[in-house]
Amino acid sequence: MKISMNIRAAGARLTVLLLRSVAMLLATTMAMAQQPTDLDAALRQRVVGVAKRYQDSVVLRWVPSNAAIWRIAKVNGYRIERAEVSGEKVGAFSVLTQQPLKPWTAEQWTAFELANPKLDTGEAQAMMVAGALSETSDDPNDYPVNDPGQLDALRESRERAEMSFNFAMMVAERSRNAANGLGLRYADPTAKLGTSYRYRISLVGSADPYTVESALVDVEPTPRKRPENVQVVEADELAPEPH
Repeated sequence: MKISMNIRAAGARLTVLLLRSVAMLLATTMAMAQQPTDLDAALRQRVVGVAKRYQDSVVLRWVPSNAAIWRIAKVNGYRIERAEVSGEKVGAFSVLTQQPLKPWTAEQWTAFELANPKLDTGEAQAMMVAGALSETSDDPNDYPVNDPGQLDALRESRERAEMSFNFAMMVAERSRNAANGLGLRYADPTAKLGTSYRYRISLVGSADPYTVESALVDVEPTPRKRPENVQVVEADELAPEPH
């Protein structure tokens, strides 16, 4: 994929803008429908995770529950922990990630592009969109509440954040490389066959005013066998791959 960074960035921005335009009406409707009457409930969020056991590793995928947590996570990152499970007993958790898992930096996106020049068109487009969406937004979040004009700007900013979040989750589901780049996927090559595990995926640092529940994901000791004579088309995070 021989393409300059300027063209790549411009193409990614154009793609995101087009997607945002198509989804604007839907996002506005969703925003109006999601006005919680219980503030405490609205501030209780979580990380949702799934896992897939392979012969040589365990692959984890997760998503935050809303756009606000996604935005915080892009800055703070996630921590992955693992505990052995024996019967009903769960052992002590140990940290697998020495540094928080965050979206790739611009240098990491460039390195991936240079190392993978022959991506097919769909994968290349997914990576361009993911790269654009991984950037930390600099939209202001301190508009004075007594200024109707700035409240409108804040509302528009929130809607853009919701759309960016939805598109990021879609491309992460479509592409394992995009999920890696967005900081929403982790492969654990140290998992031993024959051992059951519980993984904990946590947002690092404070998410004030939100309380964010960590994802707990249990993994069986061996990969499940597929039924014979049945063709299975797996989602991104469950697809066989070199790690």
